[in-house]
Amino acid sequence: MTKILVLVVLVAGFVALFALRARAAAEGQAPGAPKQGEIEALGREAVERARRDVKRVGWHMVGVPGEGHTPGLVFTIGLWKTYHHPELLIVTPRDPQAFDGNLTAMAERIAAGETFAAGKTYDGLFGTFAGSLRKVRSLWYPEYLGTALGFYETDDFPVLQLFWPDREGLFPWQSGFDPDLFGAQPLLDESNLVLANVGRDARERFVEEEGPEALRASWAELFVDLPAEQRDQAVEDWRWLVGPTAKLFRVTLFGDLFLQTPDGHIHWLDTGSAVYEEVADKEAEWREAMERNLPAFFHVSTLLAFRDLGFLPKSGEVYDWQLAPMMGGEEKVENFNIVAAMVHLACSGQLGKALNDVPPGTKISSFDFAPLGPVGSDTADPALRYQVVINSEEQYSIWPEGRELPEGWKPVGKAGTKQECLDHIKTVWLDMRPLSLRKAMEAQDKASAPE
Repeated sequence: MTKILVLVVLVAGFVALFALRARAAAEGQAPGAPKQGEIEALGREAVERARRDVKRVGWHMVGVPGEGHTPGLVFTIGLWKTYHHPELLIVTPRDPQAFDGNLTAMAERIAAGETFAAGKTYDGLFGTFAGSLRKVRSLWYPEYLGTALGFYETDDFPVLQLFWPDREGLFPWQSGFDPDLFGAQPLLDESNLVLANVGRDARERFVEEEGPEALRASWAELFVDLPAEQRDQAVEDWRWLVGPTAKLFRVTLFGDLFLQTPDGHIHWLDTGSAVYEEVADKEAEWREAMERNLPAFFHVSTLLAFRDLGFLPKSGEVYDWQLAPMMGGEEKVENFNIVAAMVHLACSGQLGKALNDVPPGTKISSFDFAPLGPVGSDTADPALRYQVVINSEEQYSIWPEGRELPEGWKPVGKAGTKQECLDHIKTVWLDMRPLSLRKAMEAQDKASAPE
């Protein structure tokens, strides 16, 4: 217990030290390097100040200004002890005093008997904008809540993180959230260390204590592994853009590719927009590039939305655009499906090449993809009859009559020429979202309705 108390006092001291250093910098002073004893004294003083406030008014507030690339934060102490309500924390992109009033207003409402719940959105917490709350995982308490750890002398107390939205009212885990703002708020409820967005320093401190395996596993969750026999074929429909020598390096969950050229340089292929560009001279620089460009490379807000919905690809599958950005599609959860990675890469490559080959301004009414895998030559026969089929996700397709249906598909009772079947699908397939995604989104809307 003594060791734990010394640790939390040190952490609280560092919290107080950050505040003092920020104040000194604002006043044009150069703070000296503190000794451990001084840090411990600062920590004890901060904890005692919190205890006095909690005894006097029921709760205390700590503000920590940002330093360098590290954002500031504000959090409460005492709400759990006095009102049995989770503590509140907000990460700020600037001076934490700008958000003091927001947490103060919430604390006063809690003192009056109101309860705020994780997973809920509440109108008016940021003026005309709503705020949303999520649980903070206790593994991040030492990084963000040092004084609270010193106060409670344990990590057995709950904390809710208050999130502010972008100008469109969206939160970091909602598709369409402003990517320029994603780095400003860590997601302290997120189990994936990369998606938690806590910054490299915080992750490195975690790895020092817990080992590197959790971080490796977190990065691995953002990629798809393809069997060796598929790796060369995966790029073939994109050779028109990437050239003959680029080799597959990694495949992301959204079916975008990192490719490596013979000179060792690493390039990124955005398969939704048909954009190909160099991102790093070598692998070490590539990892740094990924850190800097999480929203662009991994569609993180959309991915977080899918994780919340439980809409996750299986092995060898990726998220696939229903209407790709190169065709004017938008990044929204309802504009994605899940398909085999090889299907996505073949179809997106063919579509990209077709669009690249047509003159600008050409109106495109339809597009036929080349058959995938071995099929009979009779598919080109205009007299061939098809049937409309559907799978368990209520997605439609067509299949030649008389052929054995693939597993998971069944006929709907409509047959005819290819065009007749496609015309029928247009009349019945009005919501392109898979059934599981529709149900998950409906359940989420009900659970997170603003209060």
